[in-house]
Amino acid sequence: YEDILAAIENLDNFDGATLFIKGGNSHHIQDSHFETIHTLFPNTTIETIENAGHWVHADQPDEMLKIVKNFLTN
Repeated sequence: YEDILAAIENLDNFDGATLFIKGGNSHHIQDSHFETIHTLFPNTTIETIENAGHWVHADQPDEMLKIVKNFLTN
């Protein structure tokens, strides 16, 4: 568990399009992580789904699907 929670080290950047989706009520992806995310994934989009916890697909499935479809078709 400690290894899972540890910071990512020595990882090459991924320049492809990347989507991060976070729940507005979740503390797993915090604003303080955004700089690191953008460093490791420079071509990233970060979307927040309000009224959702960590399991955004269960809490707001329609909004999650809309965001994923939009990302995949653009």
